[in-house]
Amino acid sequence: GALAAAAAWLIAVSLVEPPLPAPLDLELAEAPGGATVEPVSGVSFTLTGTGRLGGTTAQPELTLTRGSVAVSVEPGSVDGLTVSTADGAVRIVGTVFSVERTALGTRVDVERGAVALACDSGVQHAVEAGGSAECLPRTAGGLLGRARALEAAGAAPADVLDALDRGLEQAPTGAMRTELQLRRALALRASGQLDAAGAQLADALASGGGARAEALVRLSVDVAVERGDCAAALAWVAEHEVDAATRTRAEACRPQP
Repeated sequence: GALAAAAAWLIAVSLVEPPLPAPLDLELAEAPGGATVEPVSGVSFTLTGTGRLGGTTAQPELTLTRGSVAVSVEPGSVDGLTVSTADGAVRIVGTVFSVERTALGTRVDVERGAVALACDSGVQHAVEAGGSAECLPRTAGGLLGRARALEAAGAAPADVLDALDRGLEQAPTGAMRTELQLRRALALRASGQLDAAGAQLADALASGGGARAEALVRLSVDVAVERGDCAAALAWVAEHEVDAATRTRAEACRPQP
């Protein structure tokens, strides 16, 4: 009778107090076709990129450095799960979703269930099945990368300008600001806003232009010529050393009627 009582007590304790969660610490490297990891029963990560798996078996935490990851979580398999990137974090309990980190930022697509996406910028998204959301890069360099990626994809100039404007907010001075100003002038020119492009270039050169001074002057001459502002084009080549082709363009300028 005593043995039976002890056995019953042990069974009751094991049912009430499950094993403590075990820590997770695993580097995830890219593999051809993606690599699938199942740290806990009911949870799987299919990774095409690089990252680190941490947290515990009760609350796994995947930090995605680059690429994308498809996540499947059966309801009740964990207390919670987080996928983080440099731009934000996705927190869920039971769902199927994917996270992709590119130069454009972090994108989440939900196949089943729902997730809460918290961007480092402070923006919050609630994403349900069939939906998607995005966290933009939060650094000046990251936003410059987003602008370049948008340009390469043929995005509208307004979208490129939005990324560059956000980047300029993060870069009050220095070489990064100059690069953003140059890219912004190019985007304005591409959208036909020549006056605004000229003003942006003048602002960039007012601080010297740094290593990008020559490129800024060349573009300033081109924009002035396209505007038919020959006096401005000639003034640029008179005030700065330029290559022969740039000087020829300025001298061949014809004012608009």
